[in-house]
Amino acid sequence: MITKQLQSANKPAYLFIGSGFSRRYINLETWGDLLKKFATKNYALYSGKSKGDLPAAAGYIAEDLFNEIYKNPELHKEFITQHEELISKDATNALKCKISSYLQGHVASNLDELLNNPEIATLSKANIDGIITTNWDCSLEKIFPKFTTFVGQEELLFKNTHGVGEIYKIHGSASNPDSLILTSEDYQRFSGSNAYIAAKLTTIFVEHPVIFIGYSISDKYLINILMEIAKSLGARRDKLSENLYFLRRQKDDESEHVMRSQMPLGDFSLPITQIVTNDYGKVFESLSAVDRKIPAHVLRMLREQIYEITNSSTPEKRVKLIDIDDEESLDGIDFIAGFAIKEKYEETISNVGLKGLSRDDLMRDIMFGEIESTPIDILKILVPSIRKGRTFVPMYKYLNSIGINSNSKFHNAGLG
Repeated sequence: MITKQLQSANKPAYLFIGSGFSRRYINLETWGDLLKKFATKNYALYSGKSKGDLPAAAGYIAEDLFNEIYKNPELHKEFITQHEELISKDATNALKCKISSYLQGHVASNLDELLNNPEIATLSKANIDGIITTNWDCSLEKIFPKFTTFVGQEELLFKNTHGVGEIYKIHGSASNPDSLILTSEDYQRFSGSNAYIAAKLTTIFVEHPVIFIGYSISDKYLINILMEIAKSLGARRDKLSENLYFLRRQKDDESEHVMRSQMPLGDFSLPITQIVTNDYGKVFESLSAVDRKIPAHVLRMLREQIYEITNSSTPEKRVKLIDIDDEESLDGIDFIAGFAIKEKYEETISNVGLKGLSRDDLMRDIMFGEIESTPIDILKILVPSIRKGRTFVPMYKYLNSIGINSNSKFHNAGLG
């Protein structure tokens, strides 16, 4: 259906997966129905009190559940013993633990049906680079068991991600109950980090086709993330719109088709491509047709190992530089990773590796001092490599540390 478009892209697709995916494949309840399961009073009371706002309703339910548990501790002795450390940190964790336990059990009891579903069998073979999801359940980890999972905002922002063979669970995971974005307070904290998450995801959205599965184009949380990404791109917003595909089911009066439409994002609209079909297997099959020489999880492992070496300041780690005219023939070889010492080059691999670091790495170094290279090396190697196409790159920390406080000193240092 969209095979040609996906094959013409420079890189394999990312999937952005929402709650509709879990409803389709493991028959998971809607968020409202899930909250009803754990309400200690008639759910209509919470719905009315919150005026239909689900995060607010979740906060009220969490408060009453916490009070109920500790009002009758003997009835909940096993639960308290198992989760007391989490609950003592935050009363809302009682509800998060209940929900997480239910989701873990639900996935386990529906696992055979999930993995034997023909569409999922096709999806599991798809050549994709990674997955972003707001879902809490762990069905995606079962479908892609070799992918590495990052849970919550902190892991996404501050751990070393490698952009391939990874699952980003930006709203938390049932495997870590206190990571769930559930209540209004949770969403306020998440919204406060939207700009940082958007910055982390921007490269993915610009360089990869992104296929949204299980979302409505009116989903307000999704809209907020896309707005931040679009704003950060400015005039390059068109590049983003070329990569966005929304997969949705046909309505009763619709035939299967692909169409361009507009997604409202605040004061502007973003062109997107909608794929309308009841047979998601066709789309997943298109993903399988995208050529890849190395499986995503293997490529991630290689990137991780190379990142660790290139980010090292150990002097004995050197770069082997091979000229294209070397006598040894490289015909027929798709991938080479080589490490050795070439005496005539004095540059340590940590400095050469600076060229492979990203704007995110630079920001982490500014905040936490993670890059073990000198300020002048960062200014001469890393900053120019990430400055292409950008107007502003933060560098005052490094300039200040080596006493450069004027344009003349900047140019005299060979930085201009």
